[in-house]
Amino acid sequence: MMNNIITTAGSSSAASNNTSATRGAFGSSAYAAMENALEGSTSTPMHNSQARDGTTYAQKLQSLTRLRNKLKEWPSPPILIHVAESLTSDNIIEIDIAETILSREEGATNAPQAHKRNEDNCYWFATLFNKNDKEYRKTEIIPGIRAACRRAGFKVNCHYNSKKNYIEVNCFRHKYHQEEKNKARNEKKQGGMKKATQQKEKKKKSEKPVNGMEDNDELCPVHFRVYWDVGKNRWFLPKVQVGVKVHCGHKHKDPSDIRLEMKDTISPTDMQIARDAFDSHINISSTQRLLETRTGETPSWQQVYQMRQQQLNKQKEDQKTSCDQLVHFLTTNDDISCTFLFADPETSLLTEKKKKAKRNSALTVEELTTPLHADEADSPATYAKSMKQREQLIHTETGQLMLAAAWTTYDQRRKFDMFPEFASGDDTEGTNSEKRPLYTLLGKDQNEKIFPIAWAFLPSKSLWAYDWFFSRAMPLLHPGDAIQRVELIVTDADPQETSAIANHIGGNLKPSAAELRSVLPHY
Repeated sequence: MMNNIITTAGSSSAASNNTSATRGAFGSSAYAAMENALEGSTSTPMHNSQARDGTTYAQKLQSLTRLRNKLKEWPSPPILIHVAESLTSDNIIEIDIAETILSREEGATNAPQAHKRNEDNCYWFATLFNKNDKEYRKTEIIPGIRAACRRAGFKVNCHYNSKKNYIEVNCFRHKYHQEEKNKARNEKKQGGMKKATQQKEKKKKSEKPVNGMEDNDELCPVHFRVYWDVGKNRWFLPKVQVGVKVHCGHKHKDPSDIRLEMKDTISPTDMQIARDAFDSHINISSTQRLLETRTGETPSWQQVYQMRQQQLNKQKEDQKTSCDQLVHFLTTNDDISCTFLFADPETSLLTEKKKKAKRNSALTVEELTTPLHADEADSPATYAKSMKQREQLIHTETGQLMLAAAWTTYDQRRKFDMFPEFASGDDTEGTNSEKRPLYTLLGKDQNEKIFPIAWAFLPSKSLWAYDWFFSRAMPLLHPGDAIQRVELIVTDADPQETSAIANHIGGNLKPSAAELRSVLPHY
């Protein structure tokens, strides 16, 4: 089968006489050494097979090299794009840009002058493409050109010439890779980043040709132009234009193997739908399938991940404080029920914000009228006044100070309602940037497996903080009688916590109150 594909390269003596030529990726001395080795090992089955058809292994390898180089020269397949039927009709027709590209030797000339442009010598874009500014070209014109070239099996770079009003479209291998320039640009980009967020240097082989690199330094001359008519406010393609449509130095690629930036394949509307999916905490794989279903394009997992990271970075810019970020995260997730305790440092007014685990559930606000159990020297009002300088605890939208936050998920609500008999609570210290206690309440199911019931960021270990969590937050996060059906709760010996538990946990369905057991404090 190989003999039918590869042509004979000539006799070995003729090949050995040309010592100055480079044979593919090897020099002539390397071919001579291989030939001598093959001739000396007459007992090798491969050598005998090659000797029967009169060619050596080195000659066949040389033929493969020529065949590989031949595959790197190929005419451009059809580059299909949609244009208007005429200047006066917006009926859409499909044309092949490759058919408009000719060389000067074939009789091609420059684009017709403005007063000579008509339906006979130009293809006109639809009238809706009637703008020519940087943002419009970036979102409406160039993505269509790049998508058409990808379907033809190659990538392109587009550059707008503002003096002559045309977009120059070149094969992506029309320029050499510039390692030093790219490195300097990346260093400049990361100059303002924190050291922890800077990307590590990656050794990645460029798809562009590298000047001086053997077998990878040939530039591709393929190019054509898309013009803008100032008088008619329309984009157009000449029916005959000067250009090159034969690729050199690289192979034709399957369109599915060519990755473009998402802005070139996904419309702004679909991009916004993907952002909304991220806001609703839909995972990356599901968002990827959503885009594939809507657009027919298949963005890579890494592209969708990068899009999500950009969305998160933008949200961080919009949410100026840690309080803003926490409120946004908890209130935009449909699976989470949450409640917050806010205080006005000037008026000492306490308010609660609540959201139930329902789709499109709104964040309701109500004034806290029931006083919390507190010591005279340690009350919510006193604490709020002492913390009013903590800018990260301020909710930007209202200007109020966040005192506490508690939340749970739908699954935890369901489990606690099924297995409310046992609970255990404790807090962890210094595990977040705000150094706030994270209180966790746990339960146990019929298989002796632990599950979380609720979490809360508390301002301190004050009596009023625990009283708010057990009297206000828990009934909201776990509505029904689950709290009243607790029979045993295990905590450490914190008197503030045990006092709040004794007042609010347990009911009259089984014992009159839950049995409270304490363990030795741990350090």
